[in-house]
Amino acid sequence: MECYDCIRVGRTASAVAVCMRCGAGVCVEHAHESAVEVRRAASPGQSEMPDPARHITCPVCFHAEGLDHAR
Repeated sequence: MECYDCIRVGRTASAVAVCMRCGAGVCVEHAHESAVEVRRAASPGQSEMPDPARHITCPVCFHAEGLDHAR
């Protein structure tokens, strides 16, 4: 699979991940990795897991989620 964003600008690069929001293939340059808190459904005891999960998105979805403003 090749990076969708690279193809759009006339380049080719191998995708190293898939955007978890839209499913586009992304290369290392276009992949945005964020840490997200994992929560369990309401239950007695701990509701938040101790380690964050990896959240990989393309540039479009990263911006749409507002994560580019959180830094």
